[in-house]
Amino acid sequence: MRALQYGTLSPTRTFTKDPVFCDMTTTPALAVSVADVKAELPVYDSNSDDQIERKIRAVQTMIEKYINRDTTSRSRIAYWASPQEVIALPYGPHTITTVEQRLTPKDTYVAQVVDEDYWVLDSSFDYLQIQLSKIYNTRITFTSGSATVDDVVQEAIIQEVAFQFKNRNDPDLTIPQTMGGLSVPTYNMIKNLIRH
Repeated sequence: MRALQYGTLSPTRTFTKDPVFCDMTTTPALAVSVADVKAELPVYDSNSDDQIERKIRAVQTMIEKYINRDTTSRSRIAYWASPQEVIALPYGPHTITTVEQRLTPKDTYVAQVVDEDYWVLDSSFDYLQIQLSKIYNTRITFTSGSATVDDVVQEAIIQEVAFQFKNRNDPDLTIPQTMGGLSVPTYNMIKNLIRH
């Protein structure tokens, strides 16, 4: 484990091994509505609603990957195949539903009890790290993201979707891109939200 300091925006964090597998068990909600994007464009008919919704989902996914956290609430399940003493939940913010462990892959998972079998080491901004008392295979079911979407994230999604929609038919347009395929204005808007 190593502790790194990332300026004043992020507290010192202990970095631990990520899960082998983490998947959503519910479909995430849109962080912004089609109507919000149409108001920015402006578009007054419903002919492009499906295309705008697809762009919203794509941009929301790109931004979530870039800032390394979920923008809307969803259920997730994560697995650690190799035994770990300390594990860090991906994405976030987190609310743990169950922590389960098994001795070998042939065994069934057994629910663990907080403060007896595991405890939370770091809850800064609700990004959880867990200390395990048993070094077994682990499976954690949790809710990631929050019920309310950050205003900056909403505006970044609206701005990026509107930009892409306005320029969708211009093959000669050179789009300045940054990491994650986002335009420079969108990148500048969300760069302080990155979770390291």
